[in-house]
Amino acid sequence: MNKHQKKVFKSDLSRDLKLFGKALFDAGLIHDKKVFETAANQCINGPLPDIKGVNIDYANSWGYEIPNLQIIFTQSNPTLEIFPKEVSINSINIASKVIGNFTREDYAEDPLSHLEFNLTVQGIDKSGDTYISSWHLDRQPDKSDSISAHPAYHFQYGGKRLSLPNNAYGRHLVLDSPRLVHPPLDIILGVDFVLSNFFGEQRQNLCAIRPYTTSVSNIQRLIWRPYTHSVARNWPGYPDDDSRFEWECVSIYPQILNA
Repeated sequence: MNKHQKKVFKSDLSRDLKLFGKALFDAGLIHDKKVFETAANQCINGPLPDIKGVNIDYANSWGYEIPNLQIIFTQSNPTLEIFPKEVSINSINIASKVIGNFTREDYAEDPLSHLEFNLTVQGIDKSGDTYISSWHLDRQPDKSDSISAHPAYHFQYGGKRLSLPNNAYGRHLVLDSPRLVHPPLDIILGVDFVLSNFFGEQRQNLCAIRPYTTSVSNIQRLIWRPYTHSVARNWPGYPDDDSRFEWECVSIYPQILNA
């Protein structure tokens, strides 16, 4: 991309972040849309999040960071069944850090060079004891010496946020969770993921609002389109030119075997 194209690219991303934040705020799902406005400004003017130990071409990248986004949760929100049953959810928090590449729409390559998405749900019982559930999705560094499966983008349950004082785990057996293959989730797709699982009715209402659907659809096209194309082309019969694909399916699905 030339300089003008990069400017337009970042401007479009910035606009979508602002539209998405406003839609959430107007729907009463967040207290303050400023976090999205700050991320939108960072997308255009920088500075990019500083990532240690990862090879990133900062001069040719875009990015933003949202360290803490709290989704407003009330007990009237229908949720999945909760255990222990006497616990009620009192907060849902999301943190996201994204650095992306300037990718061509007609070319399937990894659109991101770094991704962190963390979701923490906190509950409290009548005695005031706190309960935590946590998930994270991240991008696997390009070089890894591990022999276990490390999909390029993977969801995991647990992590350090589940460490409880005095080993108070009851009869719950906590394992090092498997890395589940999942499409990348930036802050827009990540929040939409949370809404679709915890706030079905509110998401349905938002999907009738053009600013919401436009911002989600645009980022899906940017991030999920090359992801799905790169997976599909692994099998014979995919009707496209291999010369336009650099993202290998095996990095997305390490378990893929081609006999």
